[in-house]
Amino acid sequence: MSQNQTDIFLLPVVQAGQNRLLAHFVVTIRNVIGATEQISGVLAKNRANILSGWQSAPIGSDSRWSFFVDMTDATLTPDKLCDELSHLSTVIDVKFRFSSGGFLADAFHFPPQLTQNRPVLIITVDSMAMIHNRLDSIIGGSTVDVLFHQMGIANGNGIWKGIESAFGGKPSGNILRNSSI
Repeated sequence: MSQNQTDIFLLPVVQAGQNRLLAHFVVTIRNVIGATEQISGVLAKNRANILSGWQSAPIGSDSRWSFFVDMTDATLTPDKLCDELSHLSTVIDVKFRFSSGGFLADAFHFPPQLTQNRPVLIITVDSMAMIHNRLDSIIGGSTVDVLFHQMGIANGNGIWKGIESAFGGKPSGNILRNSSI
């Protein structure tokens, strides 16, 4: 089974585009209907193209929208766009960085975190395979397989503890059955 482009979610931590003016904005907004529409409207009006991003909007809290923008054809500079966004009624704070060199990495969110402010380590599948192969060459296959198996169990237990923390205890079977996990 092959994946097409729509099946793939790319984690927005870097953006690249040769000879492009790229910007990374982090906007804290009131968690109300239409807030992101206001912001994207300002971007569209000024020909700033949203490339990728994510939004965190916990119920009952302000929202943070982090996104990369191609500003090569924009009618405003990043600082002027920042100023225009900061004057919107739903915007609490705006931060940005930009690069005219065609590459920009997220410097605002390190280390990345899951819910409940739990820092995470992002590692590629290829890197895990290289680590496995390296350890295999040093200490032998069956030991490495046991080590990786135990790491998987520990990781699963950690994820489960995070789920329990989010629900204030063990979630009901109905919640788990009706989720898309």
